Order: sequence, then structure tokens, then C-alpha cells
Amino acid sequence: ARAHSELSCSARSDVQTSNNGYTTLQCPTRMETEVKKSRFLTTAWPVTAPKQALDLIKGASDPQASHNCWAYRVAGESRSSDDGEPSGTA
Repeated sequence: ARAHSELSCSARSDVQTSNNGYTTLQCPTRMETEVKKSRFLTTAWPVTAPKQALDLIKGASDPQASHNCWAYRVAGESRSSDDGEPSGTA
């Protein structure tokens, strides 16, 4: 497997643990991994509202990808989609 990541801001740390125990991203982060000739791209952003998360997810979706799986958890609300990925693989 091949992996590549990048961090696109200059925060001293890319994550922060809050008083409630949750770990929160401080910077947008992108990771690319190749497994068995399949390419997996992961992008994560710090967000403060579900609509903001959905807007970023929509903007990052690749129409040429076989599947655009996504998930978010913001302020106690969570949603996800496996976009038809076979069970147990997403």
C-alpha cells in the first residue's frame, strides 16, 4: 500500500483535544492510499456546522470515482454515506 498525506495550514498541531474529550482537526487534511490497485482519497476539514460539512463534501466529490463515501460528526450530529460501496469495504 502506498500512502501520501498533506497538511494545508500552519497550525502547531493538526489536531486538538477539547475539554469534552473529542479530538478536532485544526487544518484541512488530505490522504491518498493505494490498496490492491484501488485508489482511496480522504479529505477532512475542521467544520462548525453540518451544512458546512455537506458543502465541503459536495465540492470534493469526484464524478469519475466509482464511489464517493463520506461521513461527518459535528456538534453531536452525524451522517454518512457508503455510496453503494460493497458491504464491509467502505
